[in-house]
Amino acid sequence: MKATDIKNELKELDYNVKDFKISVKHRGCADIYINVTVKNIMLNLNEIDSILKEKYESIDHDYRTGEILQGGNTFVIVEYDEEAMYQAIKQRKADAQKILDNLDKFECEAGYGKIFYEDEKIKVYIFPNEKILSFHQGNEQKRFNVSDSYDMAKAMIRIERLTA
Repeated sequence: MKATDIKNELKELDYNVKDFKISVKHRGCADIYINVTVKNIMLNLNEIDSILKEKYESIDHDYRTGEILQGGNTFVIVEYDEEAMYQAIKQRKADAQKILDNLDKFECEAGYGKIFYEDEKIKVYIFPNEKILSFHQGNEQKRFNVSDSYDMAKAMIRIERLTA
């Protein structure tokens, strides 16, 4: 397996291959690590992750303990490019800080949250005491630490991409 194989797969799915940096490394006991860096922050990371994991990922587990067995596994890691994410976060930090400055309007006891945003597809709860956003879409749930404007901006971007 080569990086070009994965690029061709993404191209067949109408992705622009220039939006990706892909490396395939063979390590250890014949394990393969497929690292995909997404350069375009507008792409849905979960969608790409699901496509590639379904096609390429193969991990053997011990049937009793669930421990990952050594050798012959293929791992897929999909992440946004750090610089692209940093630039997007910089653009959103002021908005994120405004939200953090107004957390006190969400009066909640510790451990409880309130609906922060809701539409027909998603719900986002905010837990102001814990400084956490909890995203819900169907059966999918993700939690984001929002203790500062950087984390809040990053969470806002990730939620936007999850719903794109």
